[in-house]
Amino acid sequence: MPSNTNEESAATSRNRVFTVDLRTRNAIRKASLGEGKCGTQGLLIEGTLGMLKKASFVDGLILEVIGTSGVLRIDLTSQELLPLRDAQGCEIAN
Repeated sequence: MPSNTNEESAATSRNRVFTVDLRTRNAIRKASLGEGKCGTQGLLIEGTLGMLKKASFVDGLILEVIGTSGVLRIDLTSQELLPLRDAQGCEIAN
């Protein structure tokens, strides 16, 4: 059986998937594709989800933040946030 440290390391080292679903173009404040620091190419999207309606974990696997203007989903579990909560003294609801 792998140790918790190895499991945590594997979970935090994988790529994260996210989606942003904005209901209107007005919700987008800025979108740019170009060079970032050290000559790396990147994409910046700034916008608004509107007023917060709900934030929860879907099936314990995806953090979903729902606003009046859109939805943000991130491949992130509540268990992965617990070490951050403990380190920073933040409260995270399951």
